[in-house]
Amino acid sequence: MLNFKIILIFTINLFFLSMFSCLAQSRNNSKNLFLIGLNVVDDSFTSKNNFFNSKEEWNTVFYPSFFSYNRKVSNNLNLDLSFSLNHYNKGKLVDGNFIISNKKYSAFDFGLKYNLNTINNDVEFIPGIVPIVSFGFGLTSIDNKLRPTLNYGAGFYFWFSSLNSCDCKIYDHLLDNFGLLFQTHAKSSFEQKIYGNQIQHVFGLVYRK
Repeated sequence: MLNFKIILIFTINLFFLSMFSCLAQSRNNSKNLFLIGLNVVDDSFTSKNNFFNSKEEWNTVFYPSFFSYNRKVSNNLNLDLSFSLNHYNKGKLVDGNFIISNKKYSAFDFGLKYNLNTINNDVEFIPGIVPIVSFGFGLTSIDNKLRPTLNYGAGFYFWFSSLNSCDCKIYDHLLDNFGLLFQTHAKSSFEQKIYGNQIQHVFGLVYRK
């Protein structure tokens, strides 16, 4: 059953990747976004939904552990491919149980991000802030055991160009190309009776070209 679901997810991913890549190539104003940052995984699988129990449930590493590539396919839509690494220390709450040994974590995720920049521009909420919502699929490996997931979340970009008060053209260009991303993803396991659900928080530096 698990192998079938993995094959199904990859088939869906390849279909959407091909479709949106063709669409992206047909647009002259396409842009690429590259992100490097940190991720925090909450793999608690509890009924209490204690999202801020960082001591028992949050897992992170303090080196670059989240890498993402986005391809712009329309004014508001981006194709998103990401890879993340993490580490579960013994004593953490994972899949509903306190683990007695360290575990390695990695995930490959595919999805779509919808930028709500038109809403932001109309309302003028905060200069430089572009809120986003996302949806997709992924494969997570914990101690080499694969689990397919359904991913959905929200976040926002903050572009440094909004801070620009200098007339220097080089400075303007650099500010226009860099920003920050803050996002939170829920990852729902396809095997609810076996594996728990996850929440992943991401903070990173974004470069657009």
